[in-house]
Amino acid sequence: MRKLIFLIIAIAGVAIFTLFYVLPWAAEKASALIPVTTEMQIGESLAEAFTRGSDKNDSATYYVRQFVQELDLDDTYKIDVQVIESEDINAFALPGGKIFIYTGILAKMDSYEELVALLGHEVTHVVKRHSLKSICRSAASGLVISGLFGDVSGITAGILSQADQFKQLDYSRELETEADNNGLNVMLQNKVEPKGMLDLLKLLKEEEIEMPQFMKYLSTHPDTDSRISTISVNPLIKKEFPENEKLKELFEKIKRCI
Repeated sequence: MRKLIFLIIAIAGVAIFTLFYVLPWAAEKASALIPVTTEMQIGESLAEAFTRGSDKNDSATYYVRQFVQELDLDDTYKIDVQVIESEDINAFALPGGKIFIYTGILAKMDSYEELVALLGHEVTHVVKRHSLKSICRSAASGLVISGLFGDVSGITAGILSQADQFKQLDYSRELETEADNNGLNVMLQNKVEPKGMLDLLKLLKEEEIEMPQFMKYLSTHPDTDSRISTISVNPLIKKEFPENEKLKELFEKIKRCI
C-alpha cells in the first residue's frame, strides 16, 4: 500500500513538474518554429470571428491607420488596426498584427501621446508574439492534462487545471509588464514624450472598477498601481520632445469620429 501511495505521489510530482516547468518551456520553443505567415493566418481567423459580432467605426479606423503609418515601428508584421464601437476601456492584439481598439478608451484619451503609448504596448504584444505564445502554452497544457487524466472535469485533473490557470495568469502579467516597458521604447524611438505612457496608465486606473483584493489574483494584468509605479521610476519617463503636429492633427480627427 505504501509503495502504491509513493508511486502515485511520484507520478503526480512528475506531472506537476512537467506541466509547470517543462511544458511552458517546450511550448514557447514550439511557438518560435511557427512561420510568420502561419501566425498571420491564425490572427486572420480569430479577427474574422471577432468582427462578425462587432460594430466597426470605419471613420476612426481610417484615421488611426494613418496615425500608425506616421510611426516608426518594427516591420516584421503589417500592423492592421480596427476601431470597434464599445464603451469598454480596452484594446487588444491578435497574432500576426491585428490590433483592436475600443472607442471607449479613445474617448477618454486627452493626447496623441496616450495613443502612441497604447499602440506601442499593443505592437509589442504582436512583435514579441505574446498572443501566439499564450495560445501554445494553453493548448499544450490542455492536451497534457486531458491526456494524463482523461476527463478534465475529474477531481485530479480539475485541481491541476486550476493550478495551471494561475500559472498562465502569472505568465500573462509578465507579458503585460514587458509590453509596458517596450511600449516606452517605441515612444522614444518616435520622439514622442514617454509621459504619455504614464498618462495612459493613470487613465486606466481612473476608469477601472474597484476590484476586491482576492480578485486581483485572477487578473491577467498586473495591478495598475504597480504598473504606474514601475513606469514612474523609469528614468526614460523624463525625456522631452517637441510636439508632433502631424500626430496631434490626426488624433484630433480620430476624436471627432468617436
